[in-house]
Amino acid sequence: MALPVQLQSALSPAEAEFLAENERIQIEPLVRLPVLGLIETEFGPFVPPRSVSVPLWLAIVLKKRGLCLIKPPRWLTAESLQDLVQAERTQDQFTPLPFHYMEVAKMLLEAHVAGDDLPDAGTCQTLLQDLREARRSKARQGVEIMDQSHIRVDHLAQMELNELRPPFTMSFSMMKRLQAAANLARPGGLTGTTAVGTGSGASGNRGGGMPSSSGTAAYGGSGLSY
Repeated sequence: MALPVQLQSALSPAEAEFLAENERIQIEPLVRLPVLGLIETEFGPFVPPRSVSVPLWLAIVLKKRGLCLIKPPRWLTAESLQDLVQAERTQDQFTPLPFHYMEVAKMLLEAHVAGDDLPDAGTCQTLLQDLREARRSKARQGVEIMDQSHIRVDHLAQMELNELRPPFTMSFSMMKRLQAAANLARPGGLTGTTAVGTGSGASGNRGGGMPSSSGTAAYGGSGLSY
């Protein structure tokens, strides 16, 4: 969802994808390769057909060079996505999903990356869109019933937090100003308060802070916490 510059208080899609490239994924080497020594750690050795866990960015590099096959995550299959879409449409709460599921799916479904590793790639793309729309609809319903002090949303992914954060923050800011004006108009002046809620495992950052990987967002007052 494109946002005006003044509302872009979260990560850009490119920044979110950059972070998602560190997610681990299984690959099957097609050739023998020695241990790859990187700055922080080592990967390998790579011996076909033994599966190896590597960062997504490394899997993409090896895939593009024809050196491995990428094994998609268990949730990135047509059957699993169908179950997830059904759950989102029938349950009140958000279904737990990997924090970077949208970014990982986008990169893996690109034809030149892992298209041949996903026999149902077209179906998966359609189901992912259905899943995203179902979760967006649920989020909109949450906005309609939120009160003036607090709203808690569990199991949101990185890109979903990015989309919801600016409108939620603006809504709470407006509600806080209206409540303050109403309190000032009462006899005795300003007496009401607005609580700032934090979700479980929140880092305590607010406003422009980095969200945690828990996917729990609690919004309150003029700011919000992840």
